[in-house]
Amino acid sequence: TALIHGAREKKKNVRMMDAGTMVGAGRVWSWQTGLGGDRTILPRICLDFGDMAIHASSEAISEMTNGLHHNLNRSTVICANVNLRLFLPVLGRSAQRLLRTPNAGGSSVESEALSIEVLNRLFGVDLLKTERELRYTTLSGPITDYSCQTTGKYRTTLGVSVTRAMAFRRRFTKQDATKLVTKKLRGILRSSQAVENETFDRQVLHIWTESGADATVVRRVCSKLPEEIMGNTFILITSINSKSVFFSNKK
Repeated sequence: TALIHGAREKKKNVRMMDAGTMVGAGRVWSWQTGLGGDRTILPRICLDFGDMAIHASSEAISEMTNGLHHNLNRSTVICANVNLRLFLPVLGRSAQRLLRTPNAGGSSVESEALSIEVLNRLFGVDLLKTERELRYTTLSGPITDYSCQTTGKYRTTLGVSVTRAMAFRRRFTKQDATKLVTKKLRGILRSSQAVENETFDRQVLHIWTESGADATVVRRVCSKLPEEIMGNTFILITSINSKSVFFSNKK
């Protein structure tokens, strides 16, 4: 596996700040690029943790925070970029636990471990239950990959489903994105109704993409889906520069 166990657990708060302000273990850089033709370019923020940097617009960071703590009844779609600076990033306790615990498919699933690591660095979430620890009223049907909880004043319990937007030896298309996202969102609605030993305030669909172009395809598809499919699901689309996330056991 491309991930190693580490002893470092980072405590973070996501806040809108001036460039250079510390957020937990990460340094925040922001810059205003102004206008590009008739298109407004939003201020960008980089949360730099040394082994990993997370890039997003200031609006996206604000939407993430509000979406996980306050606007729980409204679906939200956010894009970010994860840049792994080290081939072996240091993982916190929650990600380590996911790596050590086989999931229902029998693989360690790097994508899930990195998913909670990113959520931990952004929001300080703690893992509650792994895939095998969540129980359902039905023996078959869609299941959630893990549950976690945000820390701080407003604690939100989240069910998280992780998937990878990819196509084998060809370009990832709008049709691929529509099929993937629709299937996952419908599964989330069913798993939320069937889970019996956890109460989700909302579910998160975390979608990994290989490029910013693929992330744009997924985002555009999500923006056109009807409310009955979206529900109140928080969709986090993250492109990442790690092939091992996509070419381990497909999920």
